[in-house]
Amino acid sequence: MVGQQHLRFRNPLGTNLSAVADWSTEMPFVDAFKTSRTWLTQCVNTDPDCDDPWNTQEYNKLNLDPQGWVKSLPPPDAAEIYTQVGTLLFNGMENYPKGTYIVLYEGEGTIEYGFDAVKNSRASKPGRDVLEVTPSSQGIYLIITKTDPGKTGKYLRNIRVIPQQYEASYKTKIFNPKFLEKISPFQTLRFMDWMKTNNSPQQYWQDRPLPNKASYADSLGVPL
Repeated sequence: MVGQQHLRFRNPLGTNLSAVADWSTEMPFVDAFKTSRTWLTQCVNTDPDCDDPWNTQEYNKLNLDPQGWVKSLPPPDAAEIYTQVGTLLFNGMENYPKGTYIVLYEGEGTIEYGFDAVKNSRASKPGRDVLEVTPSSQGIYLIITKTDPGKTGKYLRNIRVIPQQYEASYKTKIFNPKFLEKISPFQTLRFMDWMKTNNSPQQYWQDRPLPNKASYADSLGVPL
């Protein structure tokens, strides 16, 4: 009887954590940008040679800082086709939390929003955009159309997308409380997919991902 009662209150089973992705229903982090899709290089129909506005497949031509933030966009006369970059959050999900989201960022430039997100311009100010989000299967579409316009090195970076109720606490409480509740019964957690163990490009300790990188939904996975 004692053993049975013990098992009732302490689940002996373990579970896998899923790989972080913009379409994953796991939603482990308060900052949704940590699960955002790898940057899409994009153009608009009026741009020269813009055959595929959604993704010009020029990711390897992006000017990124060590954390993965876009430092610059090509000038109009550049050889690159893309003129902006975009990413997705909550794509393919219909039941992610609705309501007001706060987008915090550093630097100068222009961020636009689409799909499920509508910017409240009156409530927004530089460094803090306010979004009203009505969930659908499309998710939140975030586009950078200008960054570091003055060429001073103040490019858009450290973008965070946070439900309004967590704005005051996200720095110290990084995990979604509902995610913690879901995994709390398990004694063991498996991090193979979470940390992208299979086919990992990492070889050395200095190659490891760090917590300040733009998104964890890449080939390196979630930092220790």
